Amino acid sequence: MNPRCLQVQESITIKIADLARERERRGGRIIKLQTGDPDFATPESIIAAAFKAMQAGYTHYAGSRGLPELRQRLALKLEDQNGVSYDPDTEILVTHGAAQAIFITLQTLLAPGDEVLLIEPYYMSYASSIILAGGVPRGVETDPRQDFALDLDRVQAAITPSTRMLVLNSPCNPSGIVLTKEEMEGLARIAAEHDLYVLCDDVYEKLLYDGAGHTTMATLPGMRARTITINSLSKTYAMTGWRLGYLAAPPDKVSQMLKVLQYSATNITPFSQMAAVTALTDPELPAFVETMRRTYDRRRLAGMEAVGANRGLRTIRPRGAFYLMLDISSFCRDSVEFAYRLLEKAQVAVVPGVAFGKSAEGWIRLTFAVPEETLVAGIHRIGEFARAEYRRV
Repeated sequence: MNPRCLQVQESITIKIADLARERERRGGRIIKLQTGDPDFATPESIIAAAFKAMQAGYTHYAGSRGLPELRQRLALKLEDQNGVSYDPDTEILVTHGAAQAIFITLQTLLAPGDEVLLIEPYYMSYASSIILAGGVPRGVETDPRQDFALDLDRVQAAITPSTRMLVLNSPCNPSGIVLTKEEMEGLARIAAEHDLYVLCDDVYEKLLYDGAGHTTMATLPGMRARTITINSLSKTYAMTGWRLGYLAAPPDKVSQMLKVLQYSATNITPFSQMAAVTALTDPELPAFVETMRRTYDRRRLAGMEAVGANRGLRTIRPRGAFYLMLDISSFCRDSVEFAYRLLEKAQVAVVPGVAFGKSAEGWIRLTFAVPEETLVAGIHRIGEFARAEYRRV
């Protein structure tokens, strides 16, 4: 067995989701708050475009870089909405979701032993993908008492001669933290000083609250050449199951990333790509995205209110994405134990915080991409379970 595979654990989010489905099959009524999947249907125009493309013959092999018409639209999107220009022929690669874009990037840019900095709490797939690429994930701890705020001094102190890359995710899964432009500029200075690549996972860029803004790292001075921008249509257009993502990077990097895609996936489903063209061009869809964002915002506020009504629980105020992190450390500091017991006894599925790095131990993550009544009921059930099963620490 490849020792890299043996180092990687099965995704705990998927494992908990599987357990929740099994309990449902046995008659349980599970409140499922573990998976970040929009509960909105994919817009009809996107579905119709896929069907039309199938009828038109987009059901065979396609170019590995992605359909030219989609890459052109992605280039226009990046220029118009993010303020950075990329050549659609040489600097954009269409991928099997953002997850594959991340995997391809790490496989291409890391040599064995290269270290990658992950600011905690971080999306759990980063660490596993780094290990599978032969790299070494290095968590940069943040202080939960300070709501996991970025500490540039800790980032600087974590760098070693082996550090090769910094991974950023803003808005952040799981915390909902949105980095300010000043914080991004500080990270850019560190990356330039130490000659680091920066992988920017921007999949939640459209889900912002409280007036927060999104900064694309590649727009900052000197950063375009060292930044790999990754995004997808999953969260913006409720297309998680379509597995349609992309990356943008300098041409010498993309030409090597193309090899990894060719030998792992050949090409991305062409009728899904044509549906993505419609997602990016249908003039009605920005209103859909805004309706979805406003709905999430209402749920976010309702979820925070429900947490405040439950003695012993605490949350931080997310300014992006669609997750709430709950501090359960006054009841239990072992988030894995808490999550499994919560599912077994209270029939609520959540993700243990430690899956997102050491800093998040004693926390759990839940999504508000569910109906408001489901979210609120789940939070109250979590509070009741905690008070019944644990003494306050």
